[in-house]
Amino acid sequence: IEDIRLEKSEELLRSANHTNGKIASMCGFGSETTFYRAFSKKHGVTPATWRERVSLGINFLQNDSERRK
Repeated sequence: IEDIRLEKSEELLRSANHTNGKIASMCGFGSETTFYRAFSKKHGVTPATWRERVSLGINFLQNDSERRK
């Protein structure tokens, strides 16, 4: 279930101007802190940093699975 929530949060971070707290709530995380921890564990960066890099066209998502090994 957490993977589905994170996928939805990635979509919202890419396409919407919601705050990270709002995205956390919309995706079913109990708190913004819980969202930050789960997101950072998966991506190695905070949601804010991830959003900034994606908006700049920096593609680092393909290395997520390698980073978790």
